Amino acid sequence: MKNYYSVLNECAVKNQVLFAGSTFAHDFPINELMQDFDVDARVYNRSEKGAKLADAHDFVMEQAEALEPSKIFLCFGDEDIKAEGFLAGEFSYEYKELVSDIKKKFPDCQIYILPVMADGAEEADNALKNICGDIAEFIPLSAEAKHDAGKIFRELKTFLHGRNVIFGQAWN
Repeated sequence: MKNYYSVLNECAVKNQVLFAGSTFAHDFPINELMQDFDVDARVYNRSEKGAKLADAHDFVMEQAEALEPSKIFLCFGDEDIKAEGFLAGEFSYEYKELVSDIKKKFPDCQIYILPVMADGAEEADNALKNICGDIAEFIPLSAEAKHDAGKIFRELKTFLHGRNVIFGQAWN
């Protein structure tokens, strides 16, 4: 994957949106939904199937350094939570390290953390909410949205816009 994304990053426009995560994020049809819902920002999905947060730190940092994004959406945990011995506290600590490192390197970048896209992730989501503070924003998704790509996108859309949203666009 690294070589593939390196080539794509050479053509990418800086100061746009980086979407990084594991299997759920990799499979999420964000670019298609952006066309359907009139979002003007460019989103670069640099997610890897099967990725666990502990192994993704360097990869995410490489992508951020290459793209220099104005916004980063992080969506990890769907693979982590399946692992035997998963600990929400350890997971949130690893997430905080990643977010802190991104913020140090890119202080003006807005960082958004999506909930863990797996059933039974309430404890992990609560731990993620607690780490955000001033360095990131947790985006809670409604229960019905977690299994519907269109609903997820509608809830994320206002965070993706690179400009002010007109009243009519908020309902699309």
